[in-house]
Amino acid sequence: MSSLVTIRQHLLNNDTNIPSACKVSDNLQEGSKGGVVKVFNYIIQKFLNGYSLQSIRITFNQTSLTTDPSMIVMLVGKNCNNLRIFYIDIFQRAISKDSTMILLENCKKLEYLDITASSETDEALLMFGSMNSLVKFKIKFRLPKVTQKGWINLVRRPTGCPSWRVITIDDSRQIIPEFFETLEQDHHNLE
Repeated sequence: MSSLVTIRQHLLNNDTNIPSACKVSDNLQEGSKGGVVKVFNYIIQKFLNGYSLQSIRITFNQTSLTTDPSMIVMLVGKNCNNLRIFYIDIFQRAISKDSTMILLENCKKLEYLDITASSETDEALLMFGSMNSLVKFKIKFRLPKVTQKGWINLVRRPTGCPSWRVITIDDSRQIIPEFFETLEQDHHNLE
């Protein structure tokens, strides 16, 4: 039985005495039914010591989310500094700005970020646009604190930053033509 399956069985039984022989590697994958994970702090710190972990995808259904999603993002940020892809689906619950900052400051190799962060501001989009490694970006919901200037901040990347490869914005507001002109002129790797 794989280590991840063993860890998962202990978690579903609310048992925090997970054997120390269990290790999780980048190549280990499991398709499984969902369960309630009540000791997320423990599993992140004990088993996802992320010097090699490069991709994390966390999906909760509405009844299984018992942990504050901001804490999950903070723990991933603190423990997975080699992270390149991070996806968390938490049904429109916002991630705190502090947790997002920890993730961005510690995960310098991050290429793809998909989180719910309703506190986004123009300054935050400028920061995302300035990250050298970030090339895929997705906003799922409307961001009422973001102005047209914020969207321009996102696409006018500083010298040395790579072209956006994927940029998805589901904000439902009209964006000024300058945004699309900048994308067309400066981002030749857009898929």
